[in-house]
Amino acid sequence: MERSLACVSITGQAFLAFGTQEVIMFNIPTVNIKATGENIVRLRKRAGLSVRDIQAVCGFSTPQAIYKWQQGIALPTIDNLVVLAVLFGVSIDEILVLDFETDNCASA
Repeated sequence: MERSLACVSITGQAFLAFGTQEVIMFNIPTVNIKATGENIVRLRKRAGLSVRDIQAVCGFSTPQAIYKWQQGIALPTIDNLVVLAVLFGVSIDEILVLDFETDNCASA
């Protein structure tokens, strides 16, 4: 029996349908870039670090990437998130701000 797959999202809840019988429901979060940037600023200040401090640890020649993270224009890469988590004394989950209320199920 061939199984077809359908993906439907309603306010952040994705439904995977296999044929006509099996339905799996789950929430697919998205990263709120703006709120994550604000969180990076808060955690940086709480840790007593400057943007230049983070720049030096990450090995960046300029602080532009860090400013982009803080302004919610870009997200740190996974390896930079690990560095930030260590510097801030938190987990990566405490840096990222997730939203569960968006329509983020890609159509095939």
